[in-house]
Amino acid sequence: MKTITQSQLKEMILYEKDTGDFTWINGRKGRKGAGYIAGHINDMGYRMICINGKSYRAHRLAWLYVNGTFPTYEIDHINGIRSDNRFINLRSVSSQENHKNRRPQKNNTSGATGVSWFKQTKKWAVRIYVNRRAIHLGYYHEIDDAILAREKAAERYGFHANHGKGKRCDPR
Repeated sequence: MKTITQSQLKEMILYEKDTGDFTWINGRKGRKGAGYIAGHINDMGYRMICINGKSYRAHRLAWLYVNGTFPTYEIDHINGIRSDNRFINLRSVSSQENHKNRRPQKNNTSGATGVSWFKQTKKWAVRIYVNRRAIHLGYYHEIDDAILAREKAAERYGFHANHGKGKRCDPR
């Protein structure tokens, strides 16, 4: 299956880079017509758009639409919202850089990436992963001290300012 080009894309879809919206230019056989929002949000929160039988992630189409080529690397949603395809919110980065701008995982109990309650010591354990290696940053009595240690390490290792931002809770 052939990959779509920028000119083919622009014949079918209008991309508004200030809002991140994709709308169909012409009606599609058996589907909603011109002016309708293209695609759907998948289970992972990404907007998917099907063109000529091939499914594309909208953020990759946005990059193609504006730059004329698909991104060389991964596309990072700077604000962490996978459906926010405003061009200002997208950047082409390596997988390693993309992982430096992640939200806390769903199973996170502290609300801060790299900070977890360690039952054996009854303290907050802090670690950071750099180049797929875990670096232990210590144990802390207070969650605020643990988070501060993690934030300082994130800055030292060049993580994005949005990395690990999320709500906090105390499982004690």
